[in-house]
Amino acid sequence: MPAQDPTAAAQREETETRFKNVETRIEQLEETLQLQLKKVNSLIAAIDSLKEENDRLKSRNETAAIQDRIKHLAEQLDEVEKKRLADNKQVVAKLEAFTKEMSKPVAPKEPALATAINKVDKNPAPNGSLPPEKGYTYKIKDGDTLLRIVKDLGAQGYKITQKQIIDANAGVNWNRLKIGQTIFIPPSAP
Repeated sequence: MPAQDPTAAAQREETETRFKNVETRIEQLEETLQLQLKKVNSLIAAIDSLKEENDRLKSRNETAAIQDRIKHLAEQLDEVEKKRLADNKQVVAKLEAFTKEMSKPVAPKEPALATAINKVDKNPAPNGSLPPEKGYTYKIKDGDTLLRIVKDLGAQGYKITQKQIIDANAGVNWNRLKIGQTIFIPPSAP
């Protein structure tokens, strides 16, 4: 297995931590939903019991009081159902928010010691100088590909090959460059 890029490992670890947090919250929400369902079921059982009692008392002309109790329980059941639906909406909203959060790409962190240039200017430097002799970092921007970066550097008189850039950046997936990702541009060939 090839050596892992520390940035990629940190990204993966951060993504795994966020995923675990989302899983924990989902489990908590599911437990809350189960408790609400138990409450609803117990209220339904109480209503059924009251209905049976009502049938027995009909023969004694005591149905008015029981009907009030049933009405009261039905109101309570409606209230619990409204709360359950509101809780369900909250669960769905939180799941959607977590999903959006999880789908965001994690921005790579630049090394603290990076003192190099973040992007290649489209125009050469005013004094005609070339990029540093020891190389520098380059921050990927929208539309960048390996070939485009090499061509832009060549247009500025910076002689570099795709292979040199690839060799200097082990672990970079050149088919999936991300905006803001940094790569190292090695020194120009003489």
